Amino acid sequence: MNKKGFIFLETVSILMVVALSLITLLASYTLVYTKSLKHKYYDQPKDLYILYSVANLIDTTTLSDDVIMVSNASSCELDNGKTTVLGETITDCSYFMNELNMVTFAVVDDINVELNKKASETYYDNITIEYLKTLPRCYEQKCTNTSKGRKYLLGIFKREGKYYYASIEV
Repeated sequence: MNKKGFIFLETVSILMVVALSLITLLASYTLVYTKSLKHKYYDQPKDLYILYSVANLIDTTTLSDDVIMVSNASSCELDNGKTTVLGETITDCSYFMNELNMVTFAVVDDINVELNKKASETYYDNITIEYLKTLPRCYEQKCTNTSKGRKYLLGIFKREGKYYYASIEV
C-alpha cells in the first residue's frame, strides 16, 4: 500500500491546526494587551486611596440642594454664586486640590442618568464619559434608561501631563 498521500494530507492538516492556534493566541494576546494599556490610567491604587481620604472629609448627605456636586481646582469655592462640594467643606479648596494633583472631584448621584444625558446637558468631557462607561451602571441585572443608577465619587488627577481617573462607589 502506498501511504505517501495520506502522510502529506495529515501533515498539511496538522500545520493548519497549529497555524490557526497561533493566530488565535496572537489575537487574544493583542486584545488583552490593548485593553490593559487602555486601563493603565484608570483606578490606580494611589488615586483610589487619595479619593477615599477626600471622601472621608465630606458628608454628601448633609449638603444642601444648591451645592454644585463638581469641584474643579480652578473654581472650587464659588461657581455662579453657588458653593461646590469641596468648597463647602475645605477652606482653601484650590490649594488642597493642587497639592493632591486633583483636577476634578465630583459626586455622581446617578451614573445611569448621567450617561443618558445629551452631550450639551452634561458637565463632563468625552474622555470622562468614556471612563464612566467602564463602571457598573445599575444595581439590576438588566439596566435600562429608567433604572436607578449607582452613586460614585469621581476623582480626576493630572500628573506629568497625563490624566488619571479613579472612582469609588458610595
